[in-house]
Amino acid sequence: MSDYPTIPPLGLGYVATAASEIVGPESVTLIDAEHLRLSPAETARLIAAENPAYVCVNIASPNYAIAREIIRLTGADLGQRIVVGGPHAILSPDGILLDRDIGRYILGVCTGDGEPTIRGLLQGTDRARAPNFRYLDRHGQVVQSLVSEALSDEQLNNRILDRRFFANDPLVNGRKVESYVLSSRGCPFRCDFCAAPRLNGQLARRSTASLLAEIRSLLVRGVNYIRFVDDFLLTSEKQISALSEVFDTLGISSPDFGFEATARASIAANYRPSTWAMLAGMGLEELEIGIESGSPRVLRLMGKRTGPDEVFRTVRQAVAHGINVKGFLMVGYPTETSWDLDLTVGLAAELKAIAGDAIRFSPVIAKAYPGTELYEQHRAIVQHFGDDTLIDLAEGFTDSPPASAASWLKARTRYNAIHTLQGRPATLSELTGGASLKEVLDTLRKLILISGGK
Repeated sequence: MSDYPTIPPLGLGYVATAASEIVGPESVTLIDAEHLRLSPAETARLIAAENPAYVCVNIASPNYAIAREIIRLTGADLGQRIVVGGPHAILSPDGILLDRDIGRYILGVCTGDGEPTIRGLLQGTDRARAPNFRYLDRHGQVVQSLVSEALSDEQLNNRILDRRFFANDPLVNGRKVESYVLSSRGCPFRCDFCAAPRLNGQLARRSTASLLAEIRSLLVRGVNYIRFVDDFLLTSEKQISALSEVFDTLGISSPDFGFEATARASIAANYRPSTWAMLAGMGLEELEIGIESGSPRVLRLMGKRTGPDEVFRTVRQAVAHGINVKGFLMVGYPTETSWDLDLTVGLAAELKAIAGDAIRFSPVIAKAYPGTELYEQHRAIVQHFGDDTLIDLAEGFTDSPPASAASWLKARTRYNAIHTLQGRPATLSELTGGASLKEVLDTLRKLILISGGK
């Protein structure tokens, strides 16, 4: 299997932390199967060896096939002890429970914050009253538990992630000692391709004291770089000032400390020069923004409510202040034409000409997952999709890049999944009268080449 870095599974980490508060950390084990490069069979054997009271499995839509196999093998050994959580579980709980291959092994599906659920189960709460729980009754009917419980502000602010459960935190890369922090949950925007509004539409931000305490604990461990994994961190100039105060209290700043964070181009484009200077002084090394498309028509279809002009202003300001930019792009959107694709390639090329090595792109193929408006709009098509497949653009690469291009091209497409229809790769654009599969994949390849081998 190829060598690549992985990030700690923060969601499972928070569940493990909550569980440890009930039974003690010595009674909780977190298996990071991706980091350990474990197959589903190897993962199931490790779980069986632990013989746990409960097995918590995190599922995101792209990894459903892998998680399902782990559940199937684990259930065959341990029976009905499996609790399923994660984005896909919240968005499609009935689909998981009614899956013929695994439904009989699942005690229940967590349909909200996982911490209250695992605490309730470990305290002996019946699953009919376990918070945020959905399960099959003895008649095979789907039942929702009687209790719905979100994390309170006090819980959100007082619980510090117990990083002893992670095998790869912090990540050491030369002089960079990196860790990951979640300072808020949710996103207030409503992009059609994103499930965040269904997962947690209200932005819940941790207190300043909570964030300060967690970062201080990381500094003690030698961390000098933080990747904030919030859906939307830099929400306003006021929030940036508050974050700056945290950094000042801790005595961290550039060049000895660095971080990366997410923002929205429509907001960042209007930051004052003093705000950009503040971010640079704090140590912001890379700003992540959702560009998505160079086509105004496609952006409107996405419900993106931002445009290329705001992207250009954001990139120019960031680069002028020594801040790198990572832009997320999406291709193969429903009805997207070859002309629309060309506009995205043109936008990426122009941004690259402006920013050079200070900008990189992360292009993906559009996918319609449960819980998104995109899924609802095209349900007649997507309900027939099979499991995603990962693509490898390095194979069949016929352009004339540097000799090393194939290796980084392959690395950049490892996470690029594409829907399958009747066993074959399928793009939403082609299925709705737009660009063909070949045109979408060619565009993806062009965008990766424009980005370069960073």
